[in-house]
Amino acid sequence: MRLFAQEDTRSAHHPHVSTSSPVICSSAHPLAKKKMVRNNREMEKITYFIYARKSSRSDDRQKLSIPAQLKALKKLAHDQGLAIASVITERESAHAAGRPQFGEMIRRIEAGEACGIIAWHPDRVARNSTDGGRIIDLLDARKLKDLKFCTFWFENTPQGKANLGHAFVESKQFSDKLSCDTQRGQREKAEMGYYPSKAPIGYLNNVMTKTVVVDRELAPVIKRVFEKYAEGGMTLWDVQIELAKGGITTKATRQWKSTGGNLVNRDVVRRLLHNPFYYGHFTYAGVLYEGKHTPIITKRVFDTVQEVLAERTHAIPPEKQPKPFTRLLRCGECRMMVTAEIHKGHTYYRCTRKASEHRCLQPFIREELLDMQISQLLSGFVPADGWGNEMLRRLTAETTDLAKAAERRLRQEDELLTHIVIKQQKLLETYLDPEGLIDRNSFALQKAKLLKEKKRVQDRIADCEQEHHAWLEPFKEWILTAQSLGKTALTGTLREKRVLAKKIFGSNLVLLSKQAHGLALEPWPLLQNKSSFPDAVHCYDLARKHFVNAC
Repeated sequence: MRLFAQEDTRSAHHPHVSTSSPVICSSAHPLAKKKMVRNNREMEKITYFIYARKSSRSDDRQKLSIPAQLKALKKLAHDQGLAIASVITERESAHAAGRPQFGEMIRRIEAGEACGIIAWHPDRVARNSTDGGRIIDLLDARKLKDLKFCTFWFENTPQGKANLGHAFVESKQFSDKLSCDTQRGQREKAEMGYYPSKAPIGYLNNVMTKTVVVDRELAPVIKRVFEKYAEGGMTLWDVQIELAKGGITTKATRQWKSTGGNLVNRDVVRRLLHNPFYYGHFTYAGVLYEGKHTPIITKRVFDTVQEVLAERTHAIPPEKQPKPFTRLLRCGECRMMVTAEIHKGHTYYRCTRKASEHRCLQPFIREELLDMQISQLLSGFVPADGWGNEMLRRLTAETTDLAKAAERRLRQEDELLTHIVIKQQKLLETYLDPEGLIDRNSFALQKAKLLKEKKRVQDRIADCEQEHHAWLEPFKEWILTAQSLGKTALTGTLREKRVLAKKIFGSNLVLLSKQAHGLALEPWPLLQNKSSFPDAVHCYDLARKHFVNAC
């Protein structure tokens, strides 16, 4: 009876102690007390690291994750009277090993600076096998003595370590599954035409719509770089300079806008020029997709850039850059291209003399003399005063009229389409009427007729929407180029003159007996007769006809 009474008393004061192990004699109590005191002393010697982590590096996502963790972890440490050596926070994914702050914490634990970790959950500590294994190894080596969690219970025993290992495995499985689900979602997004990654230079990620939109400040810079490089007068070094002028350097804020820094790396320039994103497609996971974002350049310009890049297999240093007029003219005797050489500090142009069946005897011509002749050729196309303003005025008026006409046409076609849809609905209601007002064959014939008519209207609407009058922009660019032609011919750089000569003459420039000749492309010959101001109307009609037919 005395034995059982002793058991009941202990159970009443200590509910957590099982009554299945009766106390045999009172002499065992002092030993148990000594063991409890020894355990408490060991706990007092343990110093902990508080470790809080969130997966996202950006400040606009999971803003309260780390502060909320720290608040709970510090409360846990205070309530249990735990000694804290340091508080460590990290913004890194734990899906793969290599977190810098976590690695530093493990190093400090191995050095004996602390022997415990306080975290929100085991998945904050490890979501991969490597980091989870390091934690278990430190527990086995007694360098890590305890871990405490707000949402998980751990005891440094074989069973406790097994439970911790299971938690690490579950965290890894969840992380792997999340990665697979994310990749599947990204592929589906790409198949829908939306780019599932960070937008390249010239575009911005719209966090509200999860889409990519054009950067109105940098897109013109990218477009200008592509168009200039397609003309063949630029090198990668020139592209670096052009990007820096537009604000794109190595030091940037708001994705790419520069606040200083150096020129972007040439590898960045190469990737930019090879990126199909700028003409409307994109590559994701090695697959090319058709994007729904707004293109900055046309496919034709992109293909021309790829041809130029294919000719230049390596970067050209500034001192070895091609001379401005190389590959611009052909020899008038053997039709080979004209190249350049430097002799005694001066640049001379000559035929490449690569014609195997003909020995070319054309002489050299000095760059200064050739520059003068190119300027004279360009000056022959300078329009009369006031010509450009009159041309732009007429073009602006016609653009407005075309826009209004297109709007009226769209409105009429939309009304017709709405009328057809109403007729389709009435036909269906008549066919479904219980009284059988129309038989199946008549219904099928009427429906087919309406569908064909609807398709014709939809095609006209699509044609109207896609009819952006592509000739307007090249026409305007031609007028503006002609307006600035006189200034470029007199004071422009050699490369500016080359670009302008390429636009006017194409590949029709010839060098024969130290004299440059050229046959202008359409519609440039319209400006050779030095038309007076009243003739701008006639010139406008002829040039307009050319650009309409060309587009």
